[in-house]
Amino acid sequence: MSFVGKREVVSVFCLLHRMRAKVVGLVSLGWALLLAAGLLVGCGDLGNSSPANGASSATSPVVATNGANSSAAPPAPTVSATLSISRLRVTQLLSDTLVVAMSEDAISLDPARATGRTAALIHKATYQTLVTWSGSPSDPPTRLLAESWEVSPDGLTYTFQLDARATFASGNPVTGADVVFSFNRLRNGDGVPAALAANLAEVTTPDPATVVLTLAAPDPDFLFKLAAAPFSVLDRATILAQVGGTVDGQASQIAAWLNSHSAGSGPYQLERWTPGIGAVLVRNEAYWRDSPALSRVVIRHVPYAAAQALQLAAGDVDLALDLRADQVEPVRNNPDVSILTGVGQGTLLLAASTDPELAGPLADPAVVRAMRHGVDYAGIRQLVGTRSVPMVSILPVGHPDALGVDQAPIYDPELARNILLEAGYQEPISATLSYPDVTLAGVPFGAVARKVQSDLNTAGFRLSLSPQPVPAAFSAWYSGQVTLGLWYWRPAYGAPSAYLAFLPGGTMARALHWTDETADETILTIRDGLLQSTEGAARREAWASAQRYLLEQGPYVPLVQPGVQIGLNSQVQGIRYHPQWWVDVAAAAKPGPQ
Repeated sequence: MSFVGKREVVSVFCLLHRMRAKVVGLVSLGWALLLAAGLLVGCGDLGNSSPANGASSATSPVVATNGANSSAAPPAPTVSATLSISRLRVTQLLSDTLVVAMSEDAISLDPARATGRTAALIHKATYQTLVTWSGSPSDPPTRLLAESWEVSPDGLTYTFQLDARATFASGNPVTGADVVFSFNRLRNGDGVPAALAANLAEVTTPDPATVVLTLAAPDPDFLFKLAAAPFSVLDRATILAQVGGTVDGQASQIAAWLNSHSAGSGPYQLERWTPGIGAVLVRNEAYWRDSPALSRVVIRHVPYAAAQALQLAAGDVDLALDLRADQVEPVRNNPDVSILTGVGQGTLLLAASTDPELAGPLADPAVVRAMRHGVDYAGIRQLVGTRSVPMVSILPVGHPDALGVDQAPIYDPELARNILLEAGYQEPISATLSYPDVTLAGVPFGAVARKVQSDLNTAGFRLSLSPQPVPAAFSAWYSGQVTLGLWYWRPAYGAPSAYLAFLPGGTMARALHWTDETADETILTIRDGLLQSTEGAARREAWASAQRYLLEQGPYVPLVQPGVQIGLNSQVQGIRYHPQWWVDVAAAAKPGPQ
């Protein structure tokens, strides 16, 4: 079978109608299953088959509930409840395939260029890093491709010994030359993730089993960064064979090839990726660790939460990764569906360009300060869901250095208008709010954008909306074309330094043209202090100074820290939420049809 794009989305009603006509007279479930398999070919393929992984799941803050153990009173009948098919469902028929519905946000699958959740989920399944997270991203990294490592007393040199068992899907052994090739592609490339390797001065391999990484300056969070997907180790020989044996001048060709192939050592291989449609992963039969239980993973781009909920309740998908909070209660009494809930580590925020030629008045810190008082945070939290939590500044709730809630901006439209008047703006400020037109991580971007528009239009602004497809939204954002954006950001790794992305020169700040050249000396001094203050009271004070500056002068309006609502077929086992890759599909298992 092959992945055929949008046509593979099977209507459950179509499936049942055809099955009802053909199953009559069959006396065994085995015959019914054979027939159903034939019907799936006719209606469009959901993926192929073969079994799956002993890779350990990350520990998770989420709570799983379903109808079997929920004590909540049953809600009124809903569409999602009435569409439940408990006996013979599409996902039960495909017992060795995991079908995932999510809002796809990938713009590339090249680890050196990719951003977003979709790429992170796929890379977790297809590639491996020297070290990984054993639990939450804030836990110390543990070994993966590296069997051991040592750090020099000055903190500048990291020496890794590779696991001799590690092999790529091609059968090639993982060697130091592969690490050198992969890390040099990252640090010398022009992708957004290259910022993670900015402090990496040199990568050498004195022998095939050893890798030496030399830093330009000590970085206590370096191991945390190495666990991030951009530091995936790629199969050098396989890639060079695709581009004539040399990497010189082949950056774009390699990136294009990696969009349709994987070259990693993970439990799965990329069979196909069609942007805006989905992807198919197939089991790596040469995987050097415990093989995953499921032979295929089909990822469908389903941009709206309502459609994901319907497909989950109908049995068309096994996982729905972008459910809204208000969709949780209606399915709690459905024994076929379980829900993982909790608080995520992402940030929903407004961000304004600091380039006056591009953004006009929005580049004025006083204008953004007015915005911070013109937004109804409680109302936005209701839209995003009660599992979301208010934010004071860029650091999330639970971060040891986050400011207290008593320092959060207050919603006061009159104060917002007065700030604008004092700054010399007598007329409403016109602006366009850009955002991806999806429900992503449970956030209904369109509803939030309309709420922001309504709020700010009563606080001295005249906002228009510009919804965009995800690829266009990402492209405009990272190329610095957005004047005012509604954005969802999550840290690339679990250490506190990940939030330096918001300060001048960081990945978030660069998209807003906030660099060393455009920022004032106050914030540059604060940022440099954070680079040197790694723990204790000095770090807390440095972060407090940074957050206070951002509340007065920064280009951000943090809105909420969204919750997590993941729906899954209650027969699927092994799924846990992880803020870096959302779910580890290689840990999933399913029983055969009953």
